Amino acid sequence: MRRFYINPANISRDKAVLEGDDARHLKQVLRIQTGQMVSLFDGAGTIYKAEVEKISKSTVGLIIFESHKETDTPPHLHIAQCIIKKKNMELIIQKSTELGVYSFTPIISQNCSLTYRPSTQESRWQKIAFEACKQCGRSYVPPIEAPVNISDFLADLHYDQKIILWENESKNSLQPFSSTNPPNSLLLLIGPEGGFTQEEVSLALAAGFTSASLGNLTLRAETAAISALAITQYLLNRSNHEASKK
Repeated sequence: MRRFYINPANISRDKAVLEGDDARHLKQVLRIQTGQMVSLFDGAGTIYKAEVEKISKSTVGLIIFESHKETDTPPHLHIAQCIIKKKNMELIIQKSTELGVYSFTPIISQNCSLTYRPSTQESRWQKIAFEACKQCGRSYVPPIEAPVNISDFLADLHYDQKIILWENESKNSLQPFSSTNPPNSLLLLIGPEGGFTQEEVSLALAAGFTSASLGNLTLRAETAAISALAITQYLLNRSNHEASKK
């Protein structure tokens, strides 16, 4: 079945109303007709099976037949990404959502690209996360937090484990936890095109971060971010699976 986002406010008992881009896509692109079944998700974990009941000019009315709740169980991977160039930042948000990231925080650091417009860019980032969830089948949409200065961000953090990716780290690779005791929450702090300053790294280490490297190659910011996400998510899921068998 085709899958659409439904605003929870547009659900009343066994009725739902689809509007905006999703309604237009259903009608004009997919040309779905009344009587056809679709899948809806509310972004917070609930999946609905519904039938198209009525198609109007700007909305689509649906009848809900069944629903079930899915949960994003630990371990949870959180990302703090220093803001980079527009298209590359959007790519990281899209791919991190597909890779199961639980939350995403844009960071303002000394070397980041401050090319975003707060009034419009943040809503676009969140929309990209919604679209990625539709594509990959996730029922939980990770929140895209408001951009925050790195010093303010580091001042108050509550995660089981915190890692900063730093190109000058020569000892620690990205093997951040014991396979017998994986953390419930892990934060990756990833730098901009120009990298972190020494002062920023020192602040992170003082805040309880462990620094880690992705190897000897110099990677683009978006390549480093996506690679680190994929590696860490794989290690977290494998460790959690091994721990659950014991």
